[in-house]
Amino acid sequence: MTDVAGTPPAPYRTPPRTLPRAQLRRRLGGATELPVAPNAEGAAGLRLDLAGVRLGGAWVTLSWRDAGSGGVARILVNILSHGAAGTGTIHVTEAAIGGDRFAWTGRLPGSATALRFTALSRDAEFALDDIAIRRHGRPALLWRAALRQPDLAGKALFWRLLRKRVRARGMLARALGTRGETSYAAWIKRFDTLTNFDRDRIRAEAASWEAPPQISVLMPVYDPAPKVLEAAINSLESQLYPHWELCVVDDASTDPAIPRLLAQAAGRDPRIKVRRRGENGHIARATNDALSMAAGTYAAFLDHDDILAESAFYEVARAIRSDPALDLIYSDEDKIDGRGRRFEPHFKSDFNRELLYGQNYLNHLTVVRTARLRALGGLRPGFEGSQDHDLLLRLTAGLPAARVRHIPKVLYHWRAAGGSGTFSDRALAAAEAARLQA
Repeated sequence: MTDVAGTPPAPYRTPPRTLPRAQLRRRLGGATELPVAPNAEGAAGLRLDLAGVRLGGAWVTLSWRDAGSGGVARILVNILSHGAAGTGTIHVTEAAIGGDRFAWTGRLPGSATALRFTALSRDAEFALDDIAIRRHGRPALLWRAALRQPDLAGKALFWRLLRKRVRARGMLARALGTRGETSYAAWIKRFDTLTNFDRDRIRAEAASWEAPPQISVLMPVYDPAPKVLEAAINSLESQLYPHWELCVVDDASTDPAIPRLLAQAAGRDPRIKVRRRGENGHIARATNDALSMAAGTYAAFLDHDDILAESAFYEVARAIRSDPALDLIYSDEDKIDGRGRRFEPHFKSDFNRELLYGQNYLNHLTVVRTARLRALGGLRPGFEGSQDHDLLLRLTAGLPAARVRHIPKVLYHWRAAGGSGTFSDRALAAAEAARLQA
């Protein structure tokens, strides 16, 4: 790339600043200073040379401070190595540990030569300080591993006593690599938590819209745990945007608590419409029955055990108002466990047709123009397990990218707790076969 004058632009670098201090700290006290220099590659960041400190193959804890980060990672950390097999790079998966500090515990490759700290983006500001490496002996490692994953730590010790060193090392690495919720929880608190002022503002804005778009939610139901179905419905009733309807089809559930729960929900909220099938037809037919009930201009898909962010339909409606020609809208998502804790966020790219060919990265939340959905015939029976992927491939074939909108916000929480009765829990192998068929 060249600038308008025809000369290559200068490489992006961090603004000049005093280089941070880095130390190799000993278990019994004392420390050795380690050399730090700007990245040689021209990217914003720093390089820490490990030559001469004999850390290859050692188990260590690497920690650093990024002042002002609020526990949100702004730096990519890599271990550089050079040996007989060539040059390699290993990414460090750090965890926020409080006070703007981050840490990683693991085994350095035998051929490790340096650590590289790189800004995550060209615009990322960071203030790296107090870099420390602390080497661990076996007792300390097992203790750390036991605090994080007692079962894996026990297996590591078992295999080590049997002199199965490679297997023991793998178990230990898995235990030590277990991350808490600190980093994502900090991100949620800082970037994904609404205040009462935010809620009032959203309600007032939605109330001021003329002809607000109506969203029909398609929910097939088959024998979920009643408490997770109730949570899914409650997440709809808690929406800050009121112009939605729930079209729920009970696919001949065998648990008598399910039709009772659905009848109670329909009785308290006229926006909830319920139909019960006489026989089980599986997810595609049940969803198509829900589609036949839909009166909204757009249709959203919601599994019977997942939940929506309270601002989900407000964000969708705002996107539709900004461009009424949109046919497909999707958002970022994360997972939620049995205790309601959020984890594993999926921050997605904008529309990428080639990526969609290989995997259904769009779900969830997915919202489709109802007329387009009906023109396609809805979901196709026989593709259960990957019926959504099949639908999206058919929908986007020939669809201009301008009619697809990605909302870069986590609006959908996919329940990952085992035993929740999700369709994907029941037939993982069948789902993979259906994906390949799609």
